[in-house]
Amino acid sequence: MSLLSSVRLAVGLQLVSGLSVYTLNKLLIYSQPGHLAMSEGRELTEAEAGIARARFVRQALAEEVGPAQ
Repeated sequence: MSLLSSVRLAVGLQLVSGLSVYTLNKLLIYSQPGHLAMSEGRELTEAEAGIARARFVRQALAEEVGPAQ
């Protein structure tokens, strides 16, 4: 959350381009444990939540800026 907040600040200050504040807000909200469990349809262990979070962040960023090379 701390790192996402820092990236959001950098986007707001126009130090980083190519990302929207909307996408960063979405990441901040939907990467929370409750949202991840709901999207997976079950309670998640801490490790499973980390994997689901990484998958969600990768997908959201790929939709925003394209797949990583």
